[in-house]
Amino acid sequence: MEPLIQSSFITELDPLLREKGLQPDTLYRQAHLSPPEPGNLDSKISFFRELRLLEMASCYFDQPDFCLSLTQRQPIEALGKATDDIPKESTLGEALLYLSSRLYLSLDDTHIKLEEHGDVALLKLHCTDKDLMTNTYLQNHGLALLHMFLMKVSTPGLRLRAVHFRHNDQRGGNEFFRHYQAPLAYDSDWAGLALNASYLKQKIIPVTTTADYTACRKAKKERLTCNTKDKVLETIASLLRQGECHIDAAATRLGLSKRTLQRRLLEEECNFQDLVNEIRKQQALTLLQNPSYRLIDVAEVLGYTRLSAFSRSFKRWYGTSPQEWQRQQKSSIDR
Repeated sequence: MEPLIQSSFITELDPLLREKGLQPDTLYRQAHLSPPEPGNLDSKISFFRELRLLEMASCYFDQPDFCLSLTQRQPIEALGKATDDIPKESTLGEALLYLSSRLYLSLDDTHIKLEEHGDVALLKLHCTDKDLMTNTYLQNHGLALLHMFLMKVSTPGLRLRAVHFRHNDQRGGNEFFRHYQAPLAYDSDWAGLALNASYLKQKIIPVTTTADYTACRKAKKERLTCNTKDKVLETIASLLRQGECHIDAAATRLGLSKRTLQRRLLEEECNFQDLVNEIRKQQALTLLQNPSYRLIDVAEVLGYTRLSAFSRSFKRWYGTSPQEWQRQQKSSIDR
């Protein structure tokens, strides 16, 4: 039986292709795939044809790192049902084991294995089908998605020790190095990521701080009819985690021009910066309750370049400094 994969894995592909000047239908036809139904992230498509789609896009644009460009735009829910309901109090190690145990819900014949060897943790990607396991685009996209998962749920500062590929396609090596900021090993006997084992004990950032595609699946009709403000709030939550929260990125993510987005927000009597601050205000309290975070880390996650700017915003929202708020919370717990 041919292996299948959730269409969520190619979410954001269509707008990326359009930005680059190519109509998505052109590639879908050549890959013998029907374009995914808008909003239906649960549908399954041929795994091999999905990989063929990525290969064709990479070749068309002569961009060996195309999978990286795609992953940089994707929310964590691109990994499909495997990311549903990750316990909020999990450590990174527990979250990875949870993801591994549920990956079968999102795609066939693919497994993640977490190994610890002294102070090194190995996150290995494995497929029983040899054609899948040796596929360059499965490795490029799969490892980029795993890296994205790590970066979105872990506290700031996580760095990889190495990235291993089974394939020996070193085209675009500079782009891959800049993306991972780690040594690259090609023609390895395994594919995966190596990181410090100490990271596994750190508490994760709740997955709900990113765009909630799960909720969209459960309320499809509501999602399709929600106003511009709601859509922008979801987009801002996702962009903040990627460190690129500006109106141009939001407009691109929503498939709108900057001017059109500004006009629609004006019609709903709001503006982009006010919505950014609304999300920051919501997320600040959650992040401050995470003992793994320093104040400077919270400021960075929320998109502030200076701690003093975050402190001023927090005092304006809540009438006290973030340091004092944390002390009050600790005092109430100790009583």
